[in-house]
Amino acid sequence: MQAQSGIPYLLIDGSFENTPAALRLLADVTRRENSAARLWRRRPKRHSHRSNKVLAAVPADKRPRVYLARGPAGLESGSHGSINTEIIERVGGVNVVQGVRDKGGLVDVSPEQVITLGA
Repeated sequence: MQAQSGIPYLLIDGSFENTPAALRLLADVTRRENSAARLWRRRPKRHSHRSNKVLAAVPADKRPRVYLARGPAGLESGSHGSINTEIIERVGGVNVVQGVRDKGGLVDVSPEQVITLGA
């Protein structure tokens, strides 16, 4: 990309698990180490603990079923374990596309599959 455009770029793993490393990398590249450290210290730690507590109290069969619509027709979605659906799964939503593909990445579905999967 950089060779074609002449514009420097940086590809960062945006997963929750990689957040500390991503912040360190950004801080190093932008030479803003103090700002990144301050941002990391200010993160809302209590929200993660609170959401885990609430999630533990909700039975699996009572959790909301969620479809993440992407693309111009809304028929592209993230399969289970995808970075695109990580937030849905992290807060206890049931990704209705799970099982369409083994793990991770994007998947194309038909309108009929969305209806069937969402039921």
